[in-house]
Amino acid sequence: TDISRLLVSTAVDRLNLAGGCLFLKGEAGLLEISAAQGIFEEADKQKQLLILVSHPNNNIEFPNSASSANLDVEYLIPLKATEKDIGVLCLSRKQSRQTFSDNDNYLIQGLVSVSSLALYSAKLTRDVSSRDTFISIASHELRGPLTSIIGYSSLLSGQDPTSENRMKWAEAI
Repeated sequence: TDISRLLVSTAVDRLNLAGGCLFLKGEAGLLEISAAQGIFEEADKQKQLLILVSHPNNNIEFPNSASSANLDVEYLIPLKATEKDIGVLCLSRKQSRQTFSDNDNYLIQGLVSVSSLALYSAKLTRDVSSRDTFISIASHELRGPLTSIIGYSSLLSGQDPTSENRMKWAEAI
């Protein structure tokens, strides 16, 4: 999504990072790559990151460094909105190899906070839209057969048809 790419590119550009990668929970609740930039655009690196963020014993929380788990990764930041886990943001080290300052960490926290809510809202909007589309299609598909049933039922109840017509209309229903 646009929000995913914006989050990753803003973090990478503003903090002078070698790369960033965003994983969001998909339909089945599994983490899927939503956006990647820099060193994390490589498929092999993305596979390594997916294993790292999917590992159940991985309790690395921001602002603790994740470099002990993967040398390319400085931070693994869980994304939460309304107490729900929606994904993980992976940030590399700075290209200059400088350490992250308190201001950097503050910026990251702000980006993650705003982006988490935006991503969660986008997901809810998509889910509601999908539900509304399904209801619209189902309603349209049911309307045709129900119209016939209602029409023939009206004929049966409103008139005194011959037994031959009654049988035809009952079969149609």
